[in-house]
Amino acid sequence: MWTDAIRICKEYLPNKLGVLQEEYERETSRRGLQGGEGLLEQAREWEQSGEYSRAVECYLKVKDSANAALMEKCCMKVTTVRSTASSPTKEEM
Repeated sequence: MWTDAIRICKEYLPNKLGVLQEEYERETSRRGLQGGEGLLEQAREWEQSGEYSRAVECYLKVKDSANAALMEKCCMKVTTVRSTASSPTKEEM
């Protein structure tokens, strides 16, 4: 639901996007999604909506020294998202 709202806002009300993103972050933190898995979920949603820099921020916030696999996954996602964000689209070519 949030990804749709962000996508629609980005398309039709880009000047309100920052406000909506802040509201989303408040809502997810209020629901207790700030653990590693919650941050991963939030990062995936940012990634799906094309908000790559916010997705990278979420992946970098994951800190779980007891779960090396999770940390490795986050590092790999940061690399993937950054390369996706910097790749030119078909329209730009």
